[in-house]
Amino acid sequence: FPSHDRYFDPLFPERYKELCQDKEFWLNLKPLIDPKELSFEPVVYITARQCGVEITKEWLKNNGWPQVEVEVVGLKESKIDIAKKYQLDLFVDDKYDTFFEFNQAGIYCLLMDRSHNRQQKDHNRRIKSLKEINK
Repeated sequence: FPSHDRYFDPLFPERYKELCQDKEFWLNLKPLIDPKELSFEPVVYITARQCGVEITKEWLKNNGWPQVEVEVVGLKESKIDIAKKYQLDLFVDDKYDTFFEFNQAGIYCLLMDRSHNRQQKDHNRRIKSLKEINK
């Protein structure tokens, strides 16, 4: 199996733990989405990033994202309770399990198209850009 793929890398947990301590790594990640694509004001960012909420907030600010609350869940924890706390009626995620869980819970979720989720069924809820939310 390719060692660069985290799903097949037996050392991924240790490597990820080390990366979580590397602030510069997280701050230098390039955005996959341009915040100018937003046609709405986000209510909250819910992430499973384990680098620390302050680093995530700094990254969002540095990259021009609207400044709203940031909530962090553990890698194997659900984002549903936080979404309900904020009474979200729309959520976007690139992880298929999260997409499925949200829709099962009655919270409309769109699946952001990424190479790691293209084999999954999206029930016509896949988007390639945040601009598509206007539709």
